[in-house]
Amino acid sequence: VKKSMALPRSVMTVAAVKLASQFAAVAPYTGRSLYALDRWNLSKKDVAFLASFKSVVGVLASWFLAPRLARRFEFWTVIVVVGLVFLFSDLVEAVPGAKLFQCESDTVFIDKVCADPSLFVYAVFLFPLNAAAAQVGGIAIRAKFTEVVPASQTAAALASLASVVVADDPAR
Repeated sequence: VKKSMALPRSVMTVAAVKLASQFAAVAPYTGRSLYALDRWNLSKKDVAFLASFKSVVGVLASWFLAPRLARRFEFWTVIVVVGLVFLFSDLVEAVPGAKLFQCESDTVFIDKVCADPSLFVYAVFLFPLNAAAAQVGGIAIRAKFTEVVPASQTAAALASLASVVVADDPAR
């Protein structure tokens, strides 16, 4: 008896959502570090600091935010909200910075924030919001994928899902 290698429709749907969400998220963020370096004249050290901060936010979102959202909301609600968070963040970030306040500091990074308050909005609100949304979205998609895949094929299916997309985090 020959076994069929065709995947169930539910597995294909989740894989298609993963591909579409990753394409939509990764495409605009491909040059994120270069963008931050250029827009706010950040140093490589500043970008490395933001990347470390993003990692911490991602871990905290995995531990505290994702489980609570998974218990309270349906899969598609979480995915739509994650998409809306990315859209909101990109729209807010597109607003040019203006000198809204005056401040002085001995720290180069804080001086940059004083010169362009949009860096403050990005570093304190949008960057962690995107990191948390990316983590929650990724967890939700992987969780849904494990639900719809037969138990005997879970390991192979998750390996396939991971290999479909090189970057699991669009902010990289």
